[in-house]
Amino acid sequence: MQFQNGNPDPIIVKLNPENQFIKNVAILEMNANEMLIVCTYANKFWGVGVEGLYLAVLTGDGKITRYKEGFYEFPDNELKKYVSKAELKNMEKEGKYTAPPLTIHDIIIGADGGVFITCEQIGTS
Repeated sequence: MQFQNGNPDPIIVKLNPENQFIKNVAILEMNANEMLIVCTYANKFWGVGVEGLYLAVLTGDGKITRYKEGFYEFPDNELKKYVSKAELKNMEKEGKYTAPPLTIHDIIIGADGGVFITCEQIGTS
């Protein structure tokens, strides 16, 4: 929802990243008129894993556009390093590798427009 001065009714902005399911979201104000939206996403609604990051910009007039490439899929070779042998076997059988649930912590935008994002694995035991 976006609220504007003098208007008591919010503008509802829908984030729809091309049939991907949003898992976790963080928002950072870039300047007076734009906000950067960073989301973890997955192809499956019910799965617990995430497949990458989606970056978008929300403009002052309520429009959402991709930030640079938009979708940044996690590399499979990196995801293979952090799972058990049983999990790896299941992923290989399905042909899709996922990261465990992640929470986005920090978003830093560099002077050159590059973005540094830190995430933390979520879990209970």
